[in-house]
Amino acid sequence: MSERESNLTFYETLGTIFWLLVDFCWIMKFRVLLEIFAISAIFFLSLVFKYTERSVPIFAANIAMLGWLFMSILWAIGDLWSVSGAITWTKWIISFSLISLVIFLIAGDFRREVADRFRRFRVPRG
Repeated sequence: MSERESNLTFYETLGTIFWLLVDFCWIMKFRVLLEIFAISAIFFLSLVFKYTERSVPIFAANIAMLGWLFMSILWAIGDLWSVSGAITWTKWIISFSLISLVIFLIAGDFRREVADRFRRFRVPRG
């Protein structure tokens, strides 16, 4: 595995772990921890852009993933803090994410890129 692939796996896995913790904190109503984990998930999953190949389909897949994370965070904010407008923003973000997903499906080598990009926990080979 190259250093780029290793970094991608590392940051994507950390981002996914923090995303899972965000959802856990949402369910358990741990507001402060949710904020900390949300910032961490956004940070690590944003770093994924630095280590993925530069192509329209891969960029669209990453945008869809990050949009899904933002949707989840905004939904939690709307739920736990009763922020008016959070659900409206959630709907816009998930719509944009779905458009990004369609771009990924149309523009990419579907089988290879789905296998490469849409695994939540990456396990290094060999």
